[in-house]
Amino acid sequence: MQDRYVADVGDFGKYGLLRVLCNTTGHESGPRLRLGVVWYLFDSKEERKRKPGDGRKTDYAKQSNKDRFRPRDEELYDVLVDILRRKARSVVTIRKSNMLGRDAAFHDSLLTFGETESDARKEARTKWLHGAQSKTENCDVVFLDPDNGLEPKSVRPWGKNGPKYVYFDEVRPYLRRNQSVVIYHHLGRNKPGNRQIRDRLEQLDTRLALREQPFALWYHAGSPRVFFVLPSRTHRVLLWRAKTRLKQNWGSLFDLYP
Repeated sequence: MQDRYVADVGDFGKYGLLRVLCNTTGHESGPRLRLGVVWYLFDSKEERKRKPGDGRKTDYAKQSNKDRFRPRDEELYDVLVDILRRKARSVVTIRKSNMLGRDAAFHDSLLTFGETESDARKEARTKWLHGAQSKTENCDVVFLDPDNGLEPKSVRPWGKNGPKYVYFDEVRPYLRRNQSVVIYHHLGRNKPGNRQIRDRLEQLDTRLALREQPFALWYHAGSPRVFFVLPSRTHRVLLWRAKTRLKQNWGSLFDLYP
């Protein structure tokens, strides 16, 4: 996650999804789940190459697109458009907006290594992870929000680009606490998106020995991205009902797998 992406069309889908899963608005019947957000906050200054258009996917906020996007979540839409208008794009602004619930917990410390040695990087990441686990201890649902997504084969956690990924070992502590977990993942171009999603779901189930069936929600606005939901036994029914509501309210913007 980087501050320069805040309030783009991806954020609209991301936070809209979380608000539905946790029943943040309280508009639906049933309990509200307390959310914990772990931003794998990457320092934009460390990016050597900036892709054209990065952080600029904000056309959803234009008047011509308002009728398509605002009805999905009017309150969220208005908050994000206001952030764009004020040029206040940062995770701090998101945290202070209370759009994810007044009791939501956040871990927004930078996860960055700079030019430190390998051992120091391992120690820094371990300390950062302990901070994330501490901040979200009393939450029902924990959202892990890296820049790129789930661990690849080629990048180590303490490598230069390691802060851009969530590693399987970092998910286990939340599952052991009987928390549900939502993971952001950016789809690649190596094979069709639905196949990538299927492979990752199988990988999550196998590597983490999940007790409940995971599911995924593919967001179709902006860059291709998916959200993997790992329900705890306690929240399984609530989250499966919520995904049905999401599909009803957001229509073609989200696809459900399986």
